[in-house]
Amino acid sequence: MPVERHIRFRIGFSEQEAEAGHETCRCAENENRGNDEDTAQQKHLKAQRAAGRIGELRQERQEEQNRLARELHDHLGQSLLAILLQVQAGRNHGELTDSLYEKVEKSIRDAIDEVRRLAWGMRPSILDDYGLNSALARHIDDVSRHSTVVIDYNFTSPAGLERLPSRIEVPLFRIAQEAITNVQRHSDAAHASVVVLRQLHDITLLVEDNGKGISIEELNSSMSLGIIGMRERVNILRGEFAVFGDPGKGTKVHVKIPLRKKEIV
Repeated sequence: MPVERHIRFRIGFSEQEAEAGHETCRCAENENRGNDEDTAQQKHLKAQRAAGRIGELRQERQEEQNRLARELHDHLGQSLLAILLQVQAGRNHGELTDSLYEKVEKSIRDAIDEVRRLAWGMRPSILDDYGLNSALARHIDDVSRHSTVVIDYNFTSPAGLERLPSRIEVPLFRIAQEAITNVQRHSDAAHASVVVLRQLHDITLLVEDNGKGISIEELNSSMSLGIIGMRERVNILRGEFAVFGDPGKGTKVHVKIPLRKKEIV
């Protein structure tokens, strides 16, 4: 006799079972959310470490430039000066003709001036001693004496603020230096302006000229090493960087750097 089997299907769950199911889902969601948060945190930490390392490398390079600047000034400059003194002594003893002496003296003096210029450009002592404003004013004055471009300069800051730390001043000086060099070499401009505006929470640099402008292709070119270098310096400081320019309408470089709370004093 066949055995009759009864199979019962139940549609739905009891309240207890349903609550247990919801709890399981919540646990799974929380676990997934926790994994996502862990991943985001890990990425953030990696980015912080990378930024810190870039900053360290930049600092190391700056220190190396400082050392080279001192060596250029203290050793090579002094050696050239010693040669000049020897040449002068030789002339006094009649060992050099006047015409030869004048040529040698001019060459040595030019070499000494070039060494001093290189040393100053790598790390101007005025930047360490007196800050960004004085260093930029001096640099623009020096450039203007050897350039056909008329450069206006303006530095604005609220009264009572302490000078900026080296981590801000040195990159801003380098960025301004590079932007001014680009004006001289590439813009065909007759007039340019450099404006620095320090506010409580940030500092802004504007370098603008009335030259031939710049194309999109030039902006995006891998050969635009000056622009790439400026952008890298700004990125390290978590700032904003932009270059604006239409052919025939001049070029504008805009940099904005945020200041840390401890630097807002």
